[in-house]
Amino acid sequence: MTDTPMLPVRRHEKHWVPDGSVVIGAVDSKNRTTTLFQVHRTLLTDQSEVFASMFSLPQGEGNCQTDYYDGLPYVLLPDTSEEVVALLNVLRDPFTFLERTPFSDTPIRFRPALKMASKYVMTDLRAKLVRAFESEWPLTVEDLEFKDQLLNDYFAHDEHGVRELTGHFKGWPLHLNPEPASAIALAEEFNIETILPAAYYDIMRCAPRSEWDEDFDWSKTVYIGGPPDKPARWACLSAKSYRKIMRLQDIMTEEIMKHFGGLRNHLPRNCGEREEGPCRTTWMKLVEEGGYVAKHVQNRDLFEQLRSLRTRSSRSFIICDECKTSYLKAIQEHRKDSWEVLEEVSRGGVYYG
Repeated sequence: MTDTPMLPVRRHEKHWVPDGSVVIGAVDSKNRTTTLFQVHRTLLTDQSEVFASMFSLPQGEGNCQTDYYDGLPYVLLPDTSEEVVALLNVLRDPFTFLERTPFSDTPIRFRPALKMASKYVMTDLRAKLVRAFESEWPLTVEDLEFKDQLLNDYFAHDEHGVRELTGHFKGWPLHLNPEPASAIALAEEFNIETILPAAYYDIMRCAPRSEWDEDFDWSKTVYIGGPPDKPARWACLSAKSYRKIMRLQDIMTEEIMKHFGGLRNHLPRNCGEREEGPCRTTWMKLVEEGGYVAKHVQNRDLFEQLRSLRTRSSRSFIICDECKTSYLKAIQEHRKDSWEVLEEVSRGGVYYG
């Protein structure tokens, strides 16, 4: 059989293995040139039954055009050459591909490979990509608070040499503070619900007027969550995601008012002073200081405010131990309830208030 005529064509420099056993073709998205890849068959067939079927089909069967190139089985894929490159990069050099960069571009880098892994039912590869993506985000409210506290501590200890000037980068890994908009877009496209609560919570604390790739000074600045500092890749979001953000803003405001109202009226059972004593008076003062609604509505950072209330009440010399235990338990319960609401709504569920 004669070789398939494919003009114009080019061989991919990195993914043309001299002793490869199959050839893959894919059209470039921009210049419409067909790029050829010569690889070992098992690189693909061991990962995917779909690819195994492609290379076992007789000529002309199946959804893809099958033929030969230089005597080797050839498949012209319907995907772009850029998507094929992304897939081969992660298959042939997973460590380099999965390594984090300081630019918080994991969702952008992962999308082509994740699309291919999902399309060709490469279950193990897809799971690895999802785990690597998830590792950049807190998946529980405890992890979220721990990470936020680490950032706060970092900014509070410049006098000990952790960093130089306020906001300036000196050794802090930027990938630990990922960009949320592109993460939300990737998670919703590929049904990775685990990161959505933290990502939506984070984007509510971003500045809509600031663009991540334009306003982030990579050489100097580390941003923590909260207006007006942190930018985002806003263009990545769909109309549905924007609507969800607006809904979550309203819901978080409701949660703030509901929970701080409930905490203010919380009465420990075992304190003999009950409503009129110093424990109760001190507690109400702490709640009112930390629960100032205007500040909460602006920042929409309920968990930070609950964490602050927990810290201030536990350090109080006036509140008795019995009351502290009761107050701290109440804070934990309110935190748990709010996180469950955030999980439900961020994943597309219905909130009834």
